[in-house]
This record gives sequence, structure tokens and C-alpha cells, in this order.
Amino acid sequence: MKYQRRFETDRQGLAMAATVITVFATGAMVAVMMTLASSENRQSVVERDDTVAEYLAEGALDVAASNVIGALSSWSWPATAMQVTIDGQQIPVQVAPTGTILAQPESSGIQQFLLGFGLSTEVESGGATRVVRRIFNASATPIFQFAVFYDQDLEIHPGPNMTLGGRVHSNRDIYMSTANSTIRVDTNYLRAVGDIYRGRKTSVNSSAGTVLIRRWVENPFDPLAPKEFVAMPSQVDLYLQGLYTPSGYDSAFKSGWDKNGDGDFGDVGDYLPFVDGALELWKQPSNYGSEGHTVLTGEHGIGISKVPDIGSIQQYVPVASGEQGGFVYNPTTKTYSPAVGVPGTHKPGMYNSLAGLKIVLKPNGTHQVFSNGADVTGLIGSTVSVTEIYDARESNGQNKKVKVASLNVAALNTSPFWPANGLIYCCKDGAAPGVDSGGLYLYNGQQLKAALTCVSEGGLYIKGDYNTVAKKGASVIADAVNLLSNSWTGSKSPGTLPWASETTYNVALITGSLGSTSQDYSGGLENLPRFHENWTNKVCRLSGSLVNTWTNQLCTGKWVYGGDRYQAPRREWTYDTAFNNMANLPPFTPMAVEGRSVVTWEP
Repeated sequence: MKYQRRFETDRQGLAMAATVITVFATGAMVAVMMTLASSENRQSVVERDDTVAEYLAEGALDVAASNVIGALSSWSWPATAMQVTIDGQQIPVQVAPTGTILAQPESSGIQQFLLGFGLSTEVESGGATRVVRRIFNASATPIFQFAVFYDQDLEIHPGPNMTLGGRVHSNRDIYMSTANSTIRVDTNYLRAVGDIYRGRKTSVNSSAGTVLIRRWVENPFDPLAPKEFVAMPSQVDLYLQGLYTPSGYDSAFKSGWDKNGDGDFGDVGDYLPFVDGALELWKQPSNYGSEGHTVLTGEHGIGISKVPDIGSIQQYVPVASGEQGGFVYNPTTKTYSPAVGVPGTHKPGMYNSLAGLKIVLKPNGTHQVFSNGADVTGLIGSTVSVTEIYDARESNGQNKKVKVASLNVAALNTSPFWPANGLIYCCKDGAAPGVDSGGLYLYNGQQLKAALTCVSEGGLYIKGDYNTVAKKGASVIADAVNLLSNSWTGSKSPGTLPWASETTYNVALITGSLGSTSQDYSGGLENLPRFHENWTNKVCRLSGSLVNTWTNQLCTGKWVYGGDRYQAPRREWTYDTAFNNMANLPPFTPMAVEGRSVVTWEP
């Protein structure tokens, strides 16, 4: 018993010792683990801060590059120092030009400015600091060197046959179809940043008519260049070959068609997937010396070209954070007044601030005219007056008219108030959507004294032949552009539809549209300039450029065909090749600007 108790005592002592050792070892291990965890946590925090700093720096350069492109598209030189906001943090970015180059014109005559910029920023996050630099190039193309340029979806669904000559670009999607007629795309440049569809946006399987697209040649304006057109098959065309597609041979045609199942697309009746087939169908003709592709989409690498937005034509625009504005908006009276003793909330829109001649319509039906800032209302006389137009689209069935500033262009030609900088601007105090939008009415415009750009915050109406004698570079820019024929007398009223007569307009235009929804068609490219007469079998000739860069803000009446709205003309619309020479462009022609990053690095 004595030895047994001693053995048990010794065993208990060993057990206690083992427990102590275990507790000590465990404590040591916990301490080591806590030290390791703390070290790993610190390392994790450092890595997190470093990643955040990198993210902020890269994001700041992206925003700065976008700001540079936006400034260039609005004829402004970008600031050399910017404060950009990323996730609520103000980050400084330095901007330095690396050179300006007027690129050699393409063989087709199109010219671009190539501008290089260096961007740099230093960002701190926690204990991490990142210095990041970037070189990027901006290519700026005068927007009127496009036959058609859309910042929205481009929809082309004409009734009569239509030919598009000149470059066609959409920053989104392109939709093309007709009922029983033909769209002929006579260009080497049909581009969509999004997709191209052989159907209607409102009903993509409404894929009919004929669409012919020219194979690529260096200069499509050269009469000696080969003209080979290849059809873009419709849904019906493919169905007759035993192939069902949602909308025809277009961007939705993803998988291709191997008709005989031999594992390739090289046999008669086979179709490559559209992204590859577009390159093959509309490349250069056989035995042609140069190589190129007419049809390209975002899947081929086409990028967005930045253009001025609706703010460029507005009377006043809100100032950016930290920017000083000279005017304050009164929401009760819907007017702007100079900021005296209070921070300014608004500044004049770009065209408003630059105009050599400015016309302001007042809510009471009067108007004021300013020449280089001086009030010349009493001096300019009947050259500018106020008149009314029955615009069935904006009145929407009501017997109400739009009050517009009426400008006698022929009288202005001989007036001392012709704008030396070639820019006329018109707006209405307290403008509102519909018949209260205000606008500018141009008449007797067959001949212009010099190159001219007319801008209206609301609608703009051109009555009769415009710029047809000794043609100059001319453009109109407005929320909505309306074409009135030589026969227009102003007698239109609800329920009536006066007859139009053949009329010619040599003018480029920039305007808005409402865009189609799943239910309502917007009128498409063929109705980008609006009509108000019965043009049946009458020719509307337009030579210039058709540009859509915003959604209508004031002229918001929906497109409706027939009734007392309009009947369509025979459209003979062409691109004005004179615009290939920059010297012939209208004053203040906007730029379509695309940026491409060259290299980003950390010094």
C-alpha cells in the first residue's frame, strides 16, 4: 500500500508536470500564433492599402482622361491640373500635352487631329503610396466629316429607297431594315460601338426589304474605285435557305451555319459567325491592292467617340463642384439672374457664351437681340421679329402655336450685325417642353454672307431653299431641326396638311431624338429632320451631315406619321464631300474624340 500510494503520488506529479508543460506549450503556441496573426494582419492591411491606392490612382487617371476627351469635344483645352473624385476622395491629376499633330488625311479625305497627353497622380491610402503615370492619345475628327453620327442607337427604316454615302457611326447599336425598298450603304465606314442588327429595334424580327453594303475601298468618293455591293441577308433570306435566325445575318448570328456538317464554313450555303463573316463579306474587292473592312462593331474593337452633350445648346448649365457660376436660377419665375452677393449656381451654356449674335425670346412675346453683348434690339429692326408656327407634333392636338424668333437671313447679310465669328444663338427665358419651347425660324436663306452656324435651345425651322447660292459651310444645331418647303406659308392649322414643293438644303445638322422604345418607333434617321407638310412625290434634297447626340429636352412631341403631321418626301440626302476639307467646315464644328491609352506605369 505504501508503494502504491507513492506510485499514485508520483503519477499525479507527472500528470501535473505534463499539464503544466502542455499549458505552457499551448500558451507559447497561442502567443506565436497571435504574433503570426498580427504580422499577417499587418501585412494584409499593407497589401489592402496598396491595392486601394493602386485602384484610386488608376481610377483617377481614367476619369482625367475622360475629362480631357470631353473638353476637346467641346472646343476647350483641358486644364493642366484637375481634382477628380473617386469613392469620395479628392485626387489630384497633372495633365501635360505631349504634342499636337494634324494627321495626314485618309485617302478618302477625312482628317483627324492627333493629340498626345501625359497624366500623372500620387495617391496615399493608409500607409501605402502609389505614383502612377500614363500616356494616352486623343484622336479628334470633325463631326461633320461623318455622313451620319449617332450617340444613341441608330435606326434606319425608310419607306422609299435610301442611299447613305459617307461615314456612318453609332456609339451604340445600328438597326437597318425596310418594308419593300432598299437601303444602299455606299461607304467604306459602317461602324457601331455596340452591335449591328438586320431588323427593327421595336421588333427585331421585322427583318425585310434589301440592305446593300459596299465592299471596302480606300476612297469611296473616287468615281474610278470599284463599286461592289454585298447584301446583308434578312431573316426571310436565310429562312428560304433553311436557316432560322431572330433577325437575319447580324450581330445576333453568333454560331455560324455549317450546312453540310463537314466541320467548316467554307462550302456553298455556309455562313461564318457574323463577327468573322462581316470581315469576309465586306472586305476589299478581289484583286484590289489595299486591304480593309467596311463593317466593324464593338466586337472588332470599335470604341466610343465622345461628343458634346445637350448642355452645349442650353441657355444656362449648372456649375461643377468648386466652380464659380455667374448666375442663380429662380425656380419660381424659371429665370436666371446675375449672382450678386451669393454663390452662382449656373453659367451660360457653351454656344450662349460664344455667340456673336444672340436672340432671347421673352415669356410675354417680346424679344431682345444682342450683338457681341450689346443690346441692338432697336437697331436691327425687322431683320428679327417674333412669329408663330403651328407645329402639330408639339401641339399634340391642341390649337396652340410655338412662338419663335423669325430671322430674315437675306436682310442680315447686309446688316452691320452679321456675326463676325459666324455663330447665332437663340433661346427663350423660361422655356418648357412642347409649345413653350421657343425656337428660331430662318427664311430667305438661299445665300449666306459667310460660313454660318445657327443654334437654338428649342426648335429650329428652315423655310425654303437654304445655302443654295454660292454655297458656304453651314450648320444648324437645335433640340429639334424642322425642314419647311418653299411652299410653306405659315397657314397650317389643326387638321390641315399643306402641300410641300421641291426644296434643297445645303446644311449640316445636329439635333436630338427621343429614341424608340419597345412599343413606339421614334421615326429613325429618315425623320431626324422633322417634316410638317404633305411631301408625297416631292423631293427633299439635303447635302451635309446628320448628327444626333442627345435626347430631346424641349421638343418632346412623339413621332406620328400621317394625319396633320406630315407625309414623307422622296429623300435625296447626300454627304457634302466639301467637308473633307477642314477649311470648308461650318464655324464651331464639334469634334468626335476617341482616346486610346498608350502605356501606364509606375516610376
